[in-house]
Amino acid sequence: QLSYFIRWIKTLPARQKYRKQNVEQAYQDMLNTLRHKLTQCYIKTEVKNDNDETIDFNSIKITLRESHKMAHLSDREVFKKTIYAEARGECLEGQQWVAWVIKNRARMNRSYWGGNSIKNVCLQPGQFECWNGRSDIEIHEPQAYEQISRWADEIFDADSSQDPTGGADHYNNPDKEGYPSWTQNCDRVRKIGNHQFYKGR
Repeated sequence: QLSYFIRWIKTLPARQKYRKQNVEQAYQDMLNTLRHKLTQCYIKTEVKNDNDETIDFNSIKITLRESHKMAHLSDREVFKKTIYAEARGECLEGQQWVAWVIKNRARMNRSYWGGNSIKNVCLQPGQFECWNGRSDIEIHEPQAYEQISRWADEIFDADSSQDPTGGADHYNNPDKEGYPSWTQNCDRVRKIGNHQFYKGR
């Protein structure tokens, strides 16, 4: 598992950028240092740092384990599971508008939303509630997930000219949440089912 995680680390854009900007030996030294530190996480439960503070590696192990699981999920899987978890009880149009909110955020490529990756947009902390504290989403209603899967790929591959939402990039359930402060910086686009959709100004 550790070797798999190291291989995954190598694919990250930041690592590739580091490799381009530095000589190959420096890149390999960095990977070796990372491999050594991760190995120590698995070997030891806790250690003392230079300031004699205790570092508990159990939490680090959990983080590594969850990252490992995330690495197995494709962008399309995360996209479909997000729609399923956020909107499976909504009508088809409401589900598709949730899908377009994800698409629009990725298109806008804002770092605080996770950049231009569909997967990163869905998994961005504090954005889509269904992923908070989770490394995967279990499918308890397979029929609902199958129905979403039938059309989700089409939206995943669509360009912005096919967007029926007019660029909506937020939504919430006002019956449960009211209208939080962030809605003051948005225009209300349309309410479908339980979800009010917005477009940021």
